[in-house]
Amino acid sequence: LQKRDGDIDDAIGWAFDYAFDKRADTLVYDAVGVGAGVKVGLVERIAEREIDVVGFGGGDSPTNGKYRGDRDNGDVFRNKRAQYWWLLRDRFENTYKAVVKGEYIDPIECISLSSSIADLAQLKSELIKQQRKRASSTRLIQMVSKEDMRAQGIKSPNMADALCMLWAISPRKRKDKDVSIHTHKHNSG
Repeated sequence: LQKRDGDIDDAIGWAFDYAFDKRADTLVYDAVGVGAGVKVGLVERIAEREIDVVGFGGGDSPTNGKYRGDRDNGDVFRNKRAQYWWLLRDRFENTYKAVVKGEYIDPIECISLSSSIADLAQLKSELIKQQRKRASSTRLIQMVSKEDMRAQGIKSPNMADALCMLWAISPRKRKDKDVSIHTHKHNSG
């Protein structure tokens, strides 16, 4: 589901109202670029509402923790964007192994996209357009930047980025009248 018209202020209101109406616990936004102004635009909207607003900084360092149990995330991923795109990729690979190869994979490590998702074809297209960037200067996993994609005539993968950012948050334990805005720090691993 996407907002296709208006400016950033319209999008902020639309996204917050949609999340609140759907009784979402958390609203995640891209805290970089155009999204950097979202935090300011949400301050009044969240007053006395039970929703956690989380900024995702894709250029930030990877979250603390281990990748696949043995390597520090910082030794595997260039940044948080690469980390969470790669973790999403791992879920799709796990689903393939379970469904096509018949391997047992813990369902919590898989992903399934509902056929009722609005703009599902666009989401699938965006998921396959985001590529890993190969660089001889580093062994860290990194993704092709949005600027490089734009230079190649590829639109920003907004829906796929949103899906990716969802994996960067952990379920929270709600307290009465618990409302906050922050940049999320998440331990994975």
